[in-house]
Amino acid sequence: MNYENVVTSQRVLMEGIQNMLFVIKVDSNFTYEFLNRAAMEGTGLNQDVLGKPIDEVYPDAPATFLYEQYRKAVSSRKVTTYEDSYMSPKGFLSFSETTLTPLFDNKENCTHIVAVVKDITNEKWAESEIKKSKDILLENKQKYQSLYDYNLDAIITIDLNGNITATNLAAESISQFSSAEVTGTSFKSYVIPEHIELVNERFQLAAGGTSQQLRMAITNKSGNKMNIIAKFTPIITNNKVTGIYGIYKDITEQENTLRQLKESEELFRIIAENASDLITLLDKRGQIIYVSPSYKDILGFDNEEYENKHFLHNVYKDDQEMINDGISTAVKDRKPCKLKFRQLNNAGDWIWSELTGTPVYDELNNFNHMVVLTRDITFQKEYEARLRYVAMHDALTGLPNRRFFNEQITKAVDSFNDKKDGLAVLMIDIDYFKTINDTFGHDIGDLVIEEFGKRISGCIRDDDMAARLGGDEFVILLHGVGAKVNATSIAEKVFTCMRDVWNFGGTALEVTTSIGIAVAPLEGTTELQLLKNADLALYEAKESGRNKYKIKG
Repeated sequence: MNYENVVTSQRVLMEGIQNMLFVIKVDSNFTYEFLNRAAMEGTGLNQDVLGKPIDEVYPDAPATFLYEQYRKAVSSRKVTTYEDSYMSPKGFLSFSETTLTPLFDNKENCTHIVAVVKDITNEKWAESEIKKSKDILLENKQKYQSLYDYNLDAIITIDLNGNITATNLAAESISQFSSAEVTGTSFKSYVIPEHIELVNERFQLAAGGTSQQLRMAITNKSGNKMNIIAKFTPIITNNKVTGIYGIYKDITEQENTLRQLKESEELFRIIAENASDLITLLDKRGQIIYVSPSYKDILGFDNEEYENKHFLHNVYKDDQEMINDGISTAVKDRKPCKLKFRQLNNAGDWIWSELTGTPVYDELNNFNHMVVLTRDITFQKEYEARLRYVAMHDALTGLPNRRFFNEQITKAVDSFNDKKDGLAVLMIDIDYFKTINDTFGHDIGDLVIEEFGKRISGCIRDDDMAARLGGDEFVILLHGVGAKVNATSIAEKVFTCMRDVWNFGGTALEVTTSIGIAVAPLEGTTELQLLKNADLALYEAKESGRNKYKIKG
């Protein structure tokens, strides 16, 4: 076989390799001698690069990196492998694993390097998604554990054999048993004998997948009988019941009080005068004919200030129609109604309340009056708001998290496409944050993250939003950006804020940042395109030396 045929065979073989393949001639500049079809398709290069040195094909930063890798392979005289990232011809960030194999002539001089580049983009994204999923799972687990442990209702976890596997603090308080004392024992052993049959029946129904609620009694550690309302809720995993939550509320005191009140001829009035909730009687027209003394304690108004007035007179304006409709429906359907609304107290505050309205009919089944029980749910509303805040904000910085940001950018893009009033995204991360963590430890790293969030928050306008996406990734959403200069001015303010001294307990740091700016085009703006452009701009800022910003759009 002559030399020409050998060369042809080698080229055919190399062209058939699916991975990107480059043959680099080892000379003073490392010049391209061959690249296969996969290499041209993957990088956008073509035959024009043959005979050219690396620094004529790539910009300074990538070229310097490649020179370093090739020189390492030549000097070590061994096969070397490294990972890299690059922009594909389609404009996507891709990741690769490159194997450099040095070739030697009969004098043991390295004459060529064969570079085989394997695309590992999918593997990298998969690793990233797995890590994010694990982080979210851990965060949700911690939130659930906190909700379980500190719930005001007593909660015990029971396996399908009826044995207790865990209890919360409220359960320990009611039963007087520690979690260690009851774990592994049958929960039925604490139920009074006359309720065992009912408890068995309801527990089996819950084990079949249906929540159950019942009144029962247990014996605490001191031997005292405790009256409780119990709810058995199935724990369902992969569509299979794997256990039961027992949720208990101690009603011993309430039942004792009710039993005593039932013995009184003045039942209704005694209940009303001693109730902590608001009790109101309404006539057919919605006029108040009676209010309980608890109105004074809860709302600060005397009884006389309510009687003979319409029930809606101190209800928040936006809630009045809902209350009126709810009560009318209750009367029509002959069923109680439950409604949440805001009403005014004597201090001039609107407090959240929940009412249960029960229509009462006379002996001819004509509607007579409405009994309304109302309780203050301000703390419940605050707790719900707190839960939403925790779900939507980063625990370390207090900034909105990725979930909240995704909601807001969707709204912002919809508004922009409607009004065309300008929109921009600044994608930001901390330069060399990993080095800070590795050098000074994670405690200092957390302080840097926290301080970084404070500083960028101080650089934005009232209508804008800064968020932490995770790690050292932050983002700023700018509304009403009339021109690119408005977005870049925010970036300049961020750089200015970073120049102030960073000092943590005697540890002085110099912290810089890189920023990618994406300004929304007038037509066809989507969240995906905006974020993609910001990511690309950030990549360019980092590749150009960091502590800079780049802009797209």
